[in-house]
Amino acid sequence: MSLTRRIRVATSCGLVLCLCVSAAGGTIPGIQGEVGAVQSAVGASFVIDTFDITQSVVADPIGVRSMGTVAGPTSSILGGYRDMYLEIIGGVAEGRLRANPFLLNSNLQIDLSAGVSATATVIWDGVPGITGLEPDHGLDMDFTGGGTYEGIAVRLAIDAAGEGQMLKLLIHSSGGRKSEAELAFPVVPDVEPTVVQFVPYTEFVGDADMTNVSAFQMIINAESPSIDAQIDVVGLSGPNTSDFEILPEPSSMVLTLVAGLSLLGLRRRSAAVS
Repeated sequence: MSLTRRIRVATSCGLVLCLCVSAAGGTIPGIQGEVGAVQSAVGASFVIDTFDITQSVVADPIGVRSMGTVAGPTSSILGGYRDMYLEIIGGVAEGRLRANPFLLNSNLQIDLSAGVSATATVIWDGVPGITGLEPDHGLDMDFTGGGTYEGIAVRLAIDAAGEGQMLKLLIHSSGGRKSEAELAFPVVPDVEPTVVQFVPYTEFVGDADMTNVSAFQMIINAESPSIDAQIDVVGLSGPNTSDFEILPEPSSMVLTLVAGLSLLGLRRRSAAVS
């Protein structure tokens, strides 16, 4: 059973864009820039992280585990804190887990040197500091938004070396309850995160209370060495995810309109003569 759905929106130039609408009503840039007025296509969304707040953890064979926390506005980071954890599980070189490393691209990157495999974890729990893979439980959030949101949307990509790589999503609630689901990284040229994958809450396995979430976690168990993967937005998405037909190019639309008007004129003249 597939856990992933691709959100596609047609444009007037025959291109397909993938996007996620923000809580403020704006849009996350698509392949060819921003697309407006598509709320009905993808439903309302709440952004968990835009990855514009820079952060980096680096692990190597000597320091096989590396972790850190960064604070940021809640408009950019759910709960105001993002924890990162990276552990080398194979190979004799370094791996890097970074958010917006050069202040140029607002995305999350996992970059493993040749022959290196690793486990990367990102946690949003509303609490500063990280001690390991288990999150604290400082959030108190309704992930359904009172019925507005019905799943998690992630825009992501990976290179050919990581084909088949999965991203694990874990939702925690009080009392040690949790639910998890997996989605596949799409292989995309140049590792540009242009594909949105959506996992509805109904496909999560576990006993977490989606209306009382205490922490959210993403895990990449990168057993394939030397991968390069990126995520540029993760959020809560509404149920209305649709595939729209690609519209004809503007020139084709104009020709069709002109032909239609000409035909209508001929019919009217014919009717007048008769």
